[in-house]
Amino acid sequence: MTEYHIEKSLFDEKFREECVKMLDSARHDVYIIAGELGSLKFDDVRNATEDAARRGVKVHAYATGRTPKTFQNYCVSRGYELYIGKRGLDTHYLLVDDKNMVISINKDPDNITAVGTREADVKYGDHKKAKEIINVFSDLVSEPTTRKITEFDKMQDPFYKLLVS
Repeated sequence: MTEYHIEKSLFDEKFREECVKMLDSARHDVYIIAGELGSLKFDDVRNATEDAARRGVKVHAYATGRTPKTFQNYCVSRGYELYIGKRGLDTHYLLVDDKNMVISINKDPDNITAVGTREADVKYGDHKKAKEIINVFSDLVSEPTTRKITEFDKMQDPFYKLLVS
């Protein structure tokens, strides 16, 4: 097992590089547990997640209701299994293939994570911690206030809005 800490960097490039590296290595499942899925705003992380899904990797995501509808549509349109819940999170996870993970602490869970503030612990080969993360995911998605998003909300699509106006 290998583990180390990523310090914050100006544009979160160290955090993003680690996430991309893990996503590029994904073979079976990716679990994302985050506040508003803000890391998907970064092209490199978003593209690596899309590439993993195209390779047949199942992407499971939990986020809070603060996640913009356009991002929810993005996830649904890519075939990600997306759950939106109410519980704010102080710890965000990226888990790949039940063994490798990036764990970041959001010191202010009531606000969106600002660029340049992401720090994280990285772990490779930690099956025990991976099981804990999957249990966290299962608990979050089974809460009564959590809902699975299965349909594209066309009223949130700017192109559709243009067509119907």
